[in-house]
Amino acid sequence: MGLALAQTASDFSIIQDPDCAGVLCQARISSHILAWLASLDPAYLPKAHVILRPDRVHSALVQICDVSQMRVCAERDAFIAHAQQLSDAFMHVMKALYLRLRFDIISHNACSRFHIDAMTARLICTYRGTGTQYGLANAAGISKPFTRFQREQQLFCAANAGLLKQR
Repeated sequence: MGLALAQTASDFSIIQDPDCAGVLCQARISSHILAWLASLDPAYLPKAHVILRPDRVHSALVQICDVSQMRVCAERDAFIAHAQQLSDAFMHVMKALYLRLRFDIISHNACSRFHIDAMTARLICTYRGTGTQYGLANAAGISKPFTRFQREQQLFCAANAGLLKQR
């Protein structure tokens, strides 16, 4: 199984190919918005774990940002619009009736969760930091160890979204 590249989130349908393990969307939120997010005190970053119907995503994103006391501004609106666009594309491709939306500050290896839960697929977008590292598994589903060079190459950069299938 391989990783496919998509120009926009609307191209996530590539994931339906049986030989596709995941899709990396190369369309990113603007560097201006990333710089704004990087400048925020972590206390004002959104934190939430919610399950929503598709028609509730936008209002939930606004409420999550309000609860986090994220300042209302054009950058916040662009951040919300980006998260909404990714959510819409994911729900359309996966034909999901509900979306599990999670905003969290991750400072540890969070991949063990992906390997134990029963999600069909997961959309990941890292808005701050270096991005999200991914690994390739062999036919038995065991991740292969990476050299330092491979680790650097197998990374979703910050604000690139990745749609990954659960094995």
